[in-house]
Amino acid sequence: MPRAVAAICAAAATLVAACDKAAYDTPPSAARALISKGGLQQLADSNATFVGYLNDQEQPYIYAQFRDGWLQWSTDPERRSLIQGRADAYSRPDMSCFGFEYKRLSTPGRAERYLVCEATEPLKVSNGLPRSQDFAFPTGALFLQYLPPKEVGYPQYYYLKIQK
Repeated sequence: MPRAVAAICAAAATLVAACDKAAYDTPPSAARALISKGGLQQLADSNATFVGYLNDQEQPYIYAQFRDGWLQWSTDPERRSLIQGRADAYSRPDMSCFGFEYKRLSTPGRAERYLVCEATEPLKVSNGLPRSQDFAFPTGALFLQYLPPKEVGYPQYYYLKIQK
């Protein structure tokens, strides 16, 4: 009997490891925004509306749009944008982004960023708690990123889907 339990546990561990790897390497089944190089600029120029989501089973967490050089960002699909700013370029070696930095009057010196990004090389990132999740973005993938003020939280990533 102990051998049978050990065999079942080993099989379960192998299955979990395979599922974790598949979840990390495979995007959700919904069409993720993949556009050729320069797709981020095309998205901004088109005044597109898009959503940010974590998986296919849940409602989007972010509702955003570009409008005449501004990025509007909301967590509620029924309301007008809760936050917006002139879209500026932000870059890292592995991604290019358009977005804005928001400085709250109540917390001077602490800015947060709301970004729409394009992976410029294959990129593997993770969301921190409470929604710990791994993401693998191929070159050219578009995604959303929220950067909280330093020492306050962790970057949050979302798959991007363009609304039609």
